[in-house]
Amino acid sequence: MSKLIELIGRLGQQSAQPIGFGALIGTVEASPTMALIGDASQGDFTGGMDEEMAGVVDALLFMGAESKSILANSFDESLIWGVSCGKLSVDELDALEEAGCDYFVIDPQTAPAGVVGRPDVGTIVMMSEAADRETAVALRSLGVDGTLNTSAVGSGELSFDNLVQLTKVGASTGGVMLVRVESDISLTDLGALRDAGVDGVVVSAGTQAGKDLLKQLSKSIRELPPRRRGESRRMQAAAPRSSD
Repeated sequence: MSKLIELIGRLGQQSAQPIGFGALIGTVEASPTMALIGDASQGDFTGGMDEEMAGVVDALLFMGAESKSILANSFDESLIWGVSCGKLSVDELDALEEAGCDYFVIDPQTAPAGVVGRPDVGTIVMMSEAADRETAVALRSLGVDGTLNTSAVGSGELSFDNLVQLTKVGASTGGVMLVRVESDISLTDLGALRDAGVDGVVVSAGTQAGKDLLKQLSKSIRELPPRRRGESRRMQAAAPRSSD
C-alpha cells in the first residue's frame, strides 16, 4: 500500500512525534490532521529533500516530464515522493516505481492504463468537477485511491459554495481528498476544508514564495483544533488493493 495513503489514514492519531520528515525524537506535540505535499515540479528537489523543507512537508510531487532527471538521482528511503504523470510509457512507470515512486497523480485524459494494478503505488486522479455516477463507479472499480482537486484554493475568503463544490469532487469518488492551494488561507478556512473531508493540500514548492507558503500552512495545520473524540475523517481512504 502507498505510504502516502497510509500516512493520510493515520492523520490525527496521537503519537510521540509528528508525521513527516525531520521530526525530533522525543518531541511531543499535537498530531496534524491534514497532510502537506510540496509540488516540486517547478523546484529543484531531484537531489533529495531541501533542508529548508525538511520537517515541513509530508511528501513531494514531481512532474512526469522530469522522470529522467528523477531517475538519475537517489532519494532517502524515508522520503515519500510521487509523480504527476501525463503521457508516460508503461516502461517509464515501471522504472519510477522501481526507483521508489510511492504514488501517481494522473490526468485521466492522458495517463496510460498501466497506472492501475500497482498494489504498492497510490493512484490519485486530478479532477476539477464532480464525477458523474457512471464515471465514479468506474473509478472505484479501478481501485483509485482518491482525487486531487485542481480548482485552486487561496484567492480570497472561501465561500460556502466553493466549499460545497470542492466537497462534491471528493465525495463523488471517495477515497482521499486533496486540494491545491495557491496562496495563504485563513485558519478558519483551513479548518472548514479539514472538517469537510479534505485530507491534504498541495502547494508549489518551486519558488521562495511557495516555500514560505508551505511553512505557513505547516504551522496553521498544527494550530487546527484536534478532532473530537470518535470523529473520523469523512473521506475514508480506499481499501488497499490486493497484490494477487
